[in-house]
Amino acid sequence: NNCSNIHIPLIFVKLFIEKMSGKSKSLTKNGVLSLFNQEIKTAINMQVIFIASTDVSCYLRLSDGKHVSPVIILLNENYNPKFRVGAILAIKEVCFMLLEERTEGQHPLEDKGFHPLYIKSYSLLEHHHVTKSILGSLDPFTSYVDAINHVHQILRNLDPKIGEHIRGSKQLQEEAESLRCRGNTCFNQQEYNEAIALYDTAKKKDPFDYRVWSNCSQAHFKMEEYEEAEKDAVIAIKMNPFIEKVYYRAAQAALYLRDSTPAVVYAESGIFICGKSKDLQQIIDGMPKLNTEETQEKIEAIITNSLERVPALLTAVTRSANISSAASNFLIEKAVAFTKNTISTQVEETLENLKEFTLGDEDQTKEQKKEAKGKKEKNKRKIKAVIEENLKECEEKRIKEEKRKEKEEERKKLESKKEKNLKPINAFHETLRDGRRLYETGQLHQAIEMFSRSLACCCLDSDGNINKCGNSERLEVQVIQFVIGLCRIQSGRVYILDGMEIMKSLSDAKSAFPNRPAAHYWLGLGYEKIYLFKKAHYHACTCAEGLMSQKNIKPLKWPGTDDPIPETVPETLQDNARELVGRAASSRQTPKARCRFKDCIATQAHAYAKEEIYVTDPDFKGFLDVTCEEYCTVSYHPCCWKAHKEQLDEGIGRMSDKDFLGMECITPDCTGKICSIRIYDETSKLKNELAKDKKEKKNGLPISKQKKKGKKGEEDSDL
Repeated sequence: NNCSNIHIPLIFVKLFIEKMSGKSKSLTKNGVLSLFNQEIKTAINMQVIFIASTDVSCYLRLSDGKHVSPVIILLNENYNPKFRVGAILAIKEVCFMLLEERTEGQHPLEDKGFHPLYIKSYSLLEHHHVTKSILGSLDPFTSYVDAINHVHQILRNLDPKIGEHIRGSKQLQEEAESLRCRGNTCFNQQEYNEAIALYDTAKKKDPFDYRVWSNCSQAHFKMEEYEEAEKDAVIAIKMNPFIEKVYYRAAQAALYLRDSTPAVVYAESGIFICGKSKDLQQIIDGMPKLNTEETQEKIEAIITNSLERVPALLTAVTRSANISSAASNFLIEKAVAFTKNTISTQVEETLENLKEFTLGDEDQTKEQKKEAKGKKEKNKRKIKAVIEENLKECEEKRIKEEKRKEKEEERKKLESKKEKNLKPINAFHETLRDGRRLYETGQLHQAIEMFSRSLACCCLDSDGNINKCGNSERLEVQVIQFVIGLCRIQSGRVYILDGMEIMKSLSDAKSAFPNRPAAHYWLGLGYEKIYLFKKAHYHACTCAEGLMSQKNIKPLKWPGTDDPIPETVPETLQDNARELVGRAASSRQTPKARCRFKDCIATQAHAYAKEEIYVTDPDFKGFLDVTCEEYCTVSYHPCCWKAHKEQLDEGIGRMSDKDFLGMECITPDCTGKICSIRIYDETSKLKNELAKDKKEKKNGLPISKQKKKGKKGEEDSDL
């Protein structure tokens, strides 16, 4: 009668059973490496992070708490449909299947280029609703390439032919990133076919970037290609299972395919991996819930599923009608064999075969037989209704497939048209195409050469004058000049000023350039690179104001094509201008030195002159440091130092640098004497040092000896 006397033994029994069964939430340390090494002395505990199944195989990504594996395959004959994302498996035996032993091609969910790992034997330790969360400390920003790198050496040991190409080159990744950005631009402009074509090309160059698959899924969804949208979303989840919106896109596509069960699975998996999500929870809450006590509600809920759910429907119907288990199994076996073309005949045969089974013993009463007959007729009507519904769905799918093929043909026509546009008509177009390719791959110096070559032969007369050009030709000339300016500003200090001069002419109020805000932005970026932050701030603000006042500005197109130049897209330009305004207002890099000559700006005599001395200045030619005994250090530009000497020498120019040693310090109110002059060359390295004799130095100032000349009696040279 005492409750405590009952509960205590039960607790001990429960603990004893769990201990004997070996169930534990703890994952095997370095489990991913152990799996791929096939070093399984005892069962390896791993948590399921990703799961996707086909008719033949189930594709998994497993976690050991620190690393996530590449895709591992489990044949459906060994698949336990009860476990989902989050479940813990105890893997007992694995093996590699060599590619040359495969009889069929690789599935898109498999990793191309190396031998897949198969799970031969496992057991389910804990369901996902028991674990409730991800175990260990997984990094959500770890890429799929990192997972391959983790086991790459093991795969190389298995097959030396597997090379570095699996992980992709940096150049291909940069090309894929450029294509993805162009695809995003087309998507924002609602050019979905163009976006899909760019995304597909990016997939080939870098198949491991989940963003490309996710963006392509959304583009297919906009084109009402829901099957392709779901497939691309699933591959994106495989590449990075920690992104919430990819689960939402997969669930959305499944719902539009009238496939509610996978939609709920996607949503639940996303919540398990990524945490609470309002969007994913709405998908789960919006699904109809089954009432086991009312057969009609159960049937209505199952009818909403697709043709592949017919076996489940027949199971529910036969159970609610109290049909014998043998008849139920027979129905299910027949339902599996249904196809789109023979569904009606198969069901009719199945219904006829029901007559061979009895509903009970022969001594059933007439009332029981009558009731059973009524239920059977009712079930026949329900099954026929389902058949009609599925036939209707098949017809809708056929129509959708025809529309999809039509859209695919349209897309191919657009691609062929685009290729035709890109095909060089003459030497001018060929140089433009090569220049664009070089620019997009980051080879800026070669791109400058190509665009300059095209500019030299485009629309110019024998005198190099463009006044005789038409409006369209003049625009192409300006666009080519703009691209040359882009390349020069990004190429380094030797070319920056030339690029800024081009942008100045294009951004001038009298210029007919159609996208002056873009020229202002790149001119501001050039000023930022040479540390004139006030002017950089001014041109960035001018760009932003121009975009606000001229809302009909369109991006410039690459000459000879209809493709937009990404750097001139208004949305991108607006974001870049805001970032430049912020940097120009806050960035203040410490200069190497600061010139103290009173007429410094006028002496330099160019538009980009400033007192600060930076090693990265385009016109950097070195500097001087003049130091006195009181530790005062005064710096000069070489030209300013020369002008200073001429002022003191009344323009004669006979004073040498050595003559300044022992003179009064240049700093006002300082009583010290100049004791050293250090001269730095164009690389900011010490070129020469003039100093007073060590006996005359004061307060232990470190002064090195003057460098000796090669010839005796040779005077020290001026700067």
